[in-house]
Amino acid sequence: MEVKGVIKSIGTTEQITDTFSKREIIIDISDNATYPSPVKFEVHKDKTALLDKFNVGDSVEVSFNMNGKEYKDKNGDVKYFTTLSIWKIVESLPY
Repeated sequence: MEVKGVIKSIGTTEQITDTFSKREIIIDISDNATYPSPVKFEVHKDKTALLDKFNVGDSVEVSFNMNGKEYKDKNGDVKYFTTLSIWKIVESLPY
């Protein structure tokens, strides 16, 4: 999947385990300032360095995978979460 937008924030790299790290980035994918649509994406492991050359306010195009996971919380209730994992990010022309 691909989407274009403007970077709203870039997080720092979090070392989750010895072999797994992640970094979050928020990208506003709306082309209408009245109705912003900030979406959280993640990069994992060696891909965290992809974000080093970008800054807040940059227009970008991201290629990503969407993954879902089901789990049971401590009460036994089934919960779901979705992860948008970037595998490519490039500068793009503004809308």
